[in-house]
Amino acid sequence: MKRLLGRFYVTGSFWYRFHLWGVSVLPNWGVRVFITLFTTFFFVALRRIRKAIAKNLEVVLGPCGWWERQKRIYRTMWNLAWCLSERYERLSGRRETCLTITGEEIWRRKLASPEGFVIATAHIGAWETALFNPAAGKERMIHVVREEEMDEEGQDLMRRLVQNAAGEHVKMHFVRADDARLAGELLIALRKGGVVAVQGDRPRSGGRSVTAKLFDRELEIPMGPAALARAAGVEIVPLFCFRRGRMDVEVVVREPIRPSRSGDRAGDLEVVVQRLATEIEWAIRRSPFQWFCFRDLWSGARRPPSARRRARAAVVTIALLSLLAGACAALRRPVAPMPMLSYSNTEPERADKLVVLLPGRRSRPEAFDRYGVVGTILEAHPRTTVVAVDSHLGYYRAGTIRDRLREDVLEPARGRYSEVWLVGTSLGGIGALSMAAKYPDEITGAVLLAPYLGPKKLIDEIAAAGGAGAWQPSDDEDVLADVWRRIRDQSEIGDGPRLYLGFGREDRLADANRLLAELLPQEWVVELPGGHRWSVWIELLDSLIDRGALDARLE
Repeated sequence: MKRLLGRFYVTGSFWYRFHLWGVSVLPNWGVRVFITLFTTFFFVALRRIRKAIAKNLEVVLGPCGWWERQKRIYRTMWNLAWCLSERYERLSGRRETCLTITGEEIWRRKLASPEGFVIATAHIGAWETALFNPAAGKERMIHVVREEEMDEEGQDLMRRLVQNAAGEHVKMHFVRADDARLAGELLIALRKGGVVAVQGDRPRSGGRSVTAKLFDRELEIPMGPAALARAAGVEIVPLFCFRRGRMDVEVVVREPIRPSRSGDRAGDLEVVVQRLATEIEWAIRRSPFQWFCFRDLWSGARRPPSARRRARAAVVTIALLSLLAGACAALRRPVAPMPMLSYSNTEPERADKLVVLLPGRRSRPEAFDRYGVVGTILEAHPRTTVVAVDSHLGYYRAGTIRDRLREDVLEPARGRYSEVWLVGTSLGGIGALSMAAKYPDEITGAVLLAPYLGPKKLIDEIAAAGGAGAWQPSDDEDVLADVWRRIRDQSEIGDGPRLYLGFGREDRLADANRLLAELLPQEWVVELPGGHRWSVWIELLDSLIDRGALDARLE
């Protein structure tokens, strides 16, 4: 639908321009009529957003009847319409906002210090209003980080409006998930005394996150503000803007948070993210109908199903199984050469390391870039060529995965790189491990992130024997059993590629992964809280890189 409607989609540039035009030409009473009409229109049209608002507010305010739920939704959309309209009035220069600052002594103390700081806010009220505060410190550069818009024309419009209204001391960034280059730019700005303003109540698609508690429920909270502040050695200032009336906004500045810099980076970030989540919860409780979060944040939290809902679930399950059967019939066929995507921060001839990424069963190679794996690797090892291969299930079913990886990736790279590493997630993990088992002299090492290690029968057989060390394969023709045997033998003689393993404590593959961990040096294994998801794998990759993964020079 987004692609079909383009700039006419609800977040497209047409609506930005139309909204700006409306508040620029209408009288004050006309703006109210304008807002009433369009709030009602979008209330009726945006069914999925209505549902998300209702579910999120149910967590905050408790359950309610149908009529009260509709009032909650409409009130939230009404507040959003006013915040957006007054933003355009302010950006167009038509009206000025009356600002009241609560916690002004904290704000002035931060501005008086030469140290940079991070402003952490949320999708609450008119959050950008603080940029137009006369006491915002125009001698400092303020970097405003926003989610990437669907429509580039809309992005350019917002950037120009903010630049014209706020002045040269404000720079707006529209960021993709885990943009390593932007992270570097923001880090330098903070170290030079600049200010970075980010929203921290929901992760961007593919962005890194930490599990925290919000309203006594677990939620993935972006780790970006905490990671940035910790790396720069600066404080985080929670700041929220609440609309109180016509062009009347209260800016609330909360006590700063300084991240610890102990040896436990993950632990430091968890503490800071939880403190931020507590501040965000305070702001939402204060003004729940100005919390503009239009995704169902707790979709996994469901009430016990009724008999009718269980019956509907059974019908849906049958339908899904039918679709799955059809999908299996239409399994993607392996092709030669294997398709792949390449990434690098340097000229090809200057790269001295090759890292090959193998995706899981339901992932495509571009997911490694989207979820930040590529950026993490290039940030840690700039002189690296990263190749993400499209090693889908068809290659495993055909038994050609190792042949294709060797012929299409490893052989063309022979002699060009001093190190060759494989990184595999889920199904890609067994692909990487299989290459390490069969061609130990051709790769430097492998990083296995929650790898699939074989069917339950094989895993149970190894566990029943007391581990891989005492286990003997019952089927000499089993390819996966042969992989386990080869890795076990390499481990016993202390030979073969370096194998780093990471997995989540609640991962469905954790038991099998722990069996493999028994064969590896303890310092090459990381187990973190979490399940079978990208956010956990990113944290695992960070931790394994700190332990020497992807760098043969480190022992």
